[in-house]
Amino acid sequence: MTKAATIVRPPAHYRVAAWAPGGATIRADAHPRADVLGRLRCGADWYGDAVSGTAQTMLGFGSSTLWVEDARGFFVWSGMLEKVRA
Repeated sequence: MTKAATIVRPPAHYRVAAWAPGGATIRADAHPRADVLGRLRCGADWYGDAVSGTAQTMLGFGSSTLWVEDARGFFVWSGMLEKVRA
């Protein structure tokens, strides 16, 4: 039996949105109370894949369970990011 080829796709490209002038928080898990690992300034790039996590609700930003996980396993809530078109 032959093995199927594995398709490797690059992570999606995101940017901290202009509507988030305070930047975005990098967390250790897809949860609003997870440990804070750092901050991204407005306009900073973030590469990763959208994953489901615990709902985050922020006044003026809405509510979502989507987080973006990078290759290191760090998370940024998707409400602070905009997807960059390829």
